[in-house]
Amino acid sequence: MWLTLPDGQEVRARLHTRRWAPNGWRYRVGMLVWSAPADQQVEPVEYTVLVPAGEDEYVRPVEGQDYSAVPTETSPPSQP
Repeated sequence: MWLTLPDGQEVRARLHTRRWAPNGWRYRVGMLVWSAPADQQVEPVEYTVLVPAGEDEYVRPVEGQDYSAVPTETSPPSQP
């Protein structure tokens, strides 16, 4: 997926799930960012967010990619 950040930048993101919420569909997407933990070794980490689905305001598909195998959740995951 292409994910649009609040400042208008577009980055590639991974679509993890589609989730139905009372106010519409949400996509759980993850993107790689750099992190520098306490030991100061820079490493890539995945940052995951839920964004509204629908119009291309937040996410849009990568042309030619098949998203049919992406899991769909119709209710929130159960809490332990």
